Amino acid sequence: MSGAASTRRAVIARVAPALLAALAGGCDAPPALDVYAAASLGDALREVVAVYEREAGVEVRLNLRGSGDLARQILAARRADVFFSAGRAEMERVAAAGLVVPGSERALLTNRLAVIAAPDAPAVLARPFAPEALLDASIGRVSIAHPGIVPAGRYAREWLERAGVWARLEARIAPAVHARAALAAVESGAAPVGIVYASDAAASARVRLVHVVAGELAPRIEYPCAALRGGDERRALDFVAFLAGARARAVFRAHGFAPAGAEER
Repeated sequence: MSGAASTRRAVIARVAPALLAALAGGCDAPPALDVYAAASLGDALREVVAVYEREAGVEVRLNLRGSGDLARQILAARRADVFFSAGRAEMERVAAAGLVVPGSERALLTNRLAVIAAPDAPAVLARPFAPEALLDASIGRVSIAHPGIVPAGRYAREWLERAGVWARLEARIAPAVHARAALAAVESGAAPVGIVYASDAAASARVRLVHVVAGELAPRIEYPCAALRGGDERRALDFVAFLAGARARAVFRAHGFAPAGAEER
């Protein structure tokens, strides 16, 4: 046997056990679900996922972004197992492409809009609050999620239009990539005022809650969820069912959401 051949055999003898062990470890890896969910669900969903992973033995990989961005990603790559949107329009786009497992879609949660302000925001933002206060010259930019691509921004625009102030306020709107980014703009001082989800406002100690939108002017906010085709549909359906269960609902309630169908106005 040549020296080169002997060397190759020696290398294989050393590497093969480690390679086999690595492959065996890969076989033991838990199954995984790719869940595309609205950014506003992040804090609550992480808690729910921790329980589900522990009980089901499934790894859940969260992709948290604006719902419009998520819908585009799903349509382009078709890699998601579950879509948890903050708006019905985005879910309908995915369903129209034939990607929703029939019968799996559920409206799980509702939310409200809230007007928030930095602690040192102008005094006109006081209670009782009226939407016309946002037109005051002492207020600068108003942060909302982008109304053209994000449900939270679409809801904010709908409310402001119903209140008759959108046309006069639009030039001072500072659009953000998603609902949590609109919150962050007020937290950082980049904008003195924002319109975000009430659940997001409750999650922050760095903003002042000015007003929670209710009544006939309030938009209907709904979070639909569905299992998607192309992956592990059985596990995706199981996860959607878990999200609709009592333990998940308790977590969502603790984070400021309400079950779909609850009277929020």
